[in-house]
Amino acid sequence: MTNPDHRPDDAFVASLRALQEACVYCNKHDQAIVLIHACIDAGYDTHGRILGALHAIDWNPRHAAIVLTKSAGGNPAIHRWQRDEHGIYRNHP
Repeated sequence: MTNPDHRPDDAFVASLRALQEACVYCNKHDQAIVLIHACIDAGYDTHGRILGALHAIDWNPRHAAIVLTKSAGGNPAIHRWQRDEHGIYRNHP
């Protein structure tokens, strides 16, 4: 079960659902990347908050966690976002 502190507000959940619908023809991996970027941009920038937001739209938490972790790193040429020493994710510029 998701920690209540990680539960996103209804308006953000609705925006994630709309974004997911807009990406319906993308594969699941690409959808996860788009949704995670949106979470980070909206301030849902920790592992728990990102997974909580994606859980709210019935996203597979294992798949989301894999994409989140594997796409994190300091090199923008190969990573989508980075995670600092406090566990905060930031999208690469």
